[in-house]
Amino acid sequence: MADYAVHNAKAQDFYMWLRETSFPDESFFSSLNYNPNLRINGSFIGKIEDLPSERFIARYKVWRGFQQPCGGKYERDICVLGVADLWRAYHDVGLFVNKLHLNYQYLALDCLEEVMHEKTLRQFNDNTTIDTNFYKQLYFVQHKIIL
Repeated sequence: MADYAVHNAKAQDFYMWLRETSFPDESFFSSLNYNPNLRINGSFIGKIEDLPSERFIARYKVWRGFQQPCGGKYERDICVLGVADLWRAYHDVGLFVNKLHLNYQYLALDCLEEVMHEKTLRQFNDNTTIDTNFYKQLYFVQHKIIL
């Protein structure tokens, strides 16, 4: 998916078109991933309506009204993460975090970056592997294009 997004002319044209929309960053990868006609290796080929209400792994985020606390501040019903959110974000299964702002508790971003750097170094130096069992069981992982 990443190779396609970076090197494919259709993907680049789509990215350029999205730059003029309201949410380009939130539309690009999901649009590529959920379009089986593109036949991108690793993209989803199941039916969207069959997706269970399981947790998604793309982003750790905290929406207003759900049971998770927001240690930062809410902006348009989503938590701008602060330092108090770091422990939960770090231990979540999400591959990314959403939202961190440079102009709001910038130390949260600095700390998360440092922790992830150290974790990556430990995995590399100790030759450890990541337990992928959780991810392998997800519906959208089991229903993907494999070329």
